Amino acid sequence: DVISNKNNYKGGVINETDANKNKGVEWLFAFSHRNKNGSYSSQKGWNIYQPEKEWSRLGMIPSQKWRVSNINIDFSFSPSYPRKFVLPSSIPDSLLMEVGKFRSRARIPILCWFHVPKGGSIWRCSQPKVGMGNNICIEDEQLIASIRSSTPCNHVKIIDARPFKNAMTNRVVRGMGYEDESRYHGTSISFQNIENIHAVRSSLEKLFKLSQSTSSSSMGSNYLANIENTGWLNHIRAILVGAVKAAAFVGRKGLAVVIHCSDGWDRTSQLTSLSQ
Repeated sequence: DVISNKNNYKGGVINETDANKNKGVEWLFAFSHRNKNGSYSSQKGWNIYQPEKEWSRLGMIPSQKWRVSNINIDFSFSPSYPRKFVLPSSIPDSLLMEVGKFRSRARIPILCWFHVPKGGSIWRCSQPKVGMGNNICIEDEQLIASIRSSTPCNHVKIIDARPFKNAMTNRVVRGMGYEDESRYHGTSISFQNIENIHAVRSSLEKLFKLSQSTSSSSMGSNYLANIENTGWLNHIRAILVGAVKAAAFVGRKGLAVVIHCSDGWDRTSQLTSLSQ
């Protein structure tokens, strides 16, 4: 229990008797912390990250290739996306409205990382609403084409984090799916076989249970085999393999890599973060 313990940490001391504990969780380190001189930081965490400054550091802006879109400034376009994001300069906001309708939860492809030496880039999004009817969206194809033209090699590698069978299930059951290479010219798609959050959670629970066990059958000569049986190492390996592939495509070949899973959340975030 973080609140009931007194823990020393580098930035200061958490003190349960401090008057700030009456503020509830807001006095915890994630919300408020002491500087080395003992005073409390007055800077709000929400203001620490400045997207324009970060994009400038990465070499994204200013650039003739990219522009900053404010279409989601009030979170009405996609509630789970940031207020601002970077897109190809040739794509207007009016086109994004149609792309948002075609992507799950309106999580359209947005720029996460730009590799200045090779010109490669990393993009994140969610799955398209292709369905069994092979639905298409010309605007979505135009956006991917603009991403492709921004790279020296004129090619987009689409990394679908899911197993292929899961992508097909989404296509049949939910009317979603994955990109058709015959529609998205200059692209190639691969599936990374990373299981969904439910499978990973089940695996973690098995690993946790094993780590808490003191029985001889769990801690004896079969210990490593028992860890393997939880499936946890398989999940970690699949994520690392996908991240290494994405990094190689961007850093060595200068490709644009578009990463998604189903809704573009857990697995997508893991791959885009680790590959950077």
